[in-house]
Order: sequence, then C-alpha cells, then structure tokens
Amino acid sequence: MKILRQLLSKLQLLIMGSLMAAIVVILGLSAIHFFPANIVRDSTTTVITSPESNPIKNDYIELSPTQKLANNQPFLQHFPYAETNLDKLIIVGSYSRDNYQRFEQLNREAAQKLMHLISTARTEGIWIIVISGFRTIQQQQILWKTQVNKLGSEQQAAKFNAPPGYSEHHTGYAVDLGDGQFPSLDLTPEFENTTAFQWLKIHAQEYGFEMSFPPNNSQGISYEPWHWRFISSPEANAIFANAKNTKF
Repeated sequence: MKILRQLLSKLQLLIMGSLMAAIVVILGLSAIHFFPANIVRDSTTTVITSPESNPIKNDYIELSPTQKLANNQPFLQHFPYAETNLDKLIIVGSYSRDNYQRFEQLNREAAQKLMHLISTARTEGIWIIVISGFRTIQQQQILWKTQVNKLGSEQQAAKFNAPPGYSEHHTGYAVDLGDGQFPSLDLTPEFENTTAFQWLKIHAQEYGFEMSFPPNNSQGISYEPWHWRFISSPEANAIFANAKNTKF
C-alpha cells in the first residue's frame, strides 16, 4: 500500500511537470507569433522590416576617396554635414509601405516644432506624414551607391541624391514629408499638387522650416518639394549657413 502511494505521488509530480513544460512551450510559441524575429529594437528606434524591402541592414560599404569629407568643401554641389549625436534625436513618427515600417527621428528642437506643425495641420483636415528624418552616413552610402548604379555616374546621381557625408539628413534637422492621402506621390515632384504641400508652402515657415531645394535652387539640385530643413535655432541656422548663402 505504501509503495502504491509512493508510485501515485511520483506519477502526480510527473504529470504536473509535463503540464508546466507544455505551458512554457505554448507561451514561447505565442511570443514568437506576436514578436517576430524581423522586429529589430535598439536604444533609439524600433524598425519593422522585411528582408526584401529594407535597404539599411547591409554591411558597411567603405566610402570611395572622392566621397570622403575633405577640407570641409562642397562635393558635386553638395555641402558636407557631420552626423549628429544620437542623444539629440527623438522619434517624430513612423513611415510604412506594405509590410515595411520604420520609425523616424529628428533633433529634439526640430522634432517638437514639426509635431506642432503636423498637429495644427490635422485640425484643418491636412494629413502631413514623416517619410524620412535623420539618416546615418552608412545609410546614405547605400542610397548613393544605388543611385550611381542606376544613373551611371556620380555627377548624374548628385542631381537627385547627396553623397554620403553631404546629406542634410545627417544633421537631424532635415525631413522628407508627404501627404497621407496620396502615398503614391511620396518623394515625387507631383507632391506639390497635394493639399499637404500647399499647406506647408504657406505655414512651414511659421514653425521654422524652409524648403531646401526649391525650383532653380543655387545648388543645381533637382526640385524636391518634399524636403524641408529646420533653421529656427542658432545651431540649425549655422549648420545650413553655407547652403543658404553660397551660389555656384
């Protein structure tokens, strides 16, 4: 009888242990379902990507000699910009297309003004979205290489993209904006036909922003109605002084 009770006790412990193991497995599978491996988190941003659509998670590509910052001089009519300290950045919004999503950041003072701008526009029925904010030199290198390969030369690519180390996006004070009602017009000259652009053209300066590359700009860069820079602080104004005052 005593032996039987001992066997029953051991059997009960075995059953309870099996149930606990099963629960752990189920919880683990649930975590994988709700937090898939393609969500990447770090101290500054959360990026949800797909392997096919994310151009940023590549190995670092060494800059060519012509692309290195030399003597703080313009290169292909683009001005050099240092990559800002990440501690100065905060998230201003997210941008998504299909199954690709990323969170965008700006310098804190520019971010606060932009969020106020976006909020005010929404009260007037205008849906302004953030497409791209801060960008590292490494990320710009990938975009630059793609554009050079597409257009055949650095000279042609420079009309549409800045070389790495020469993008206003490195500063944390530049942002690409779009109209949430017309995603097909993101990063196209036709963005100027949207209500979002018409609102920005009238009100952006009230929040300290100006268009970096208007038609016939002095740098000879293609017209970019979506690209705006914050200039309403001593630091930001100093960073963009050359771009504002130099004519080629």
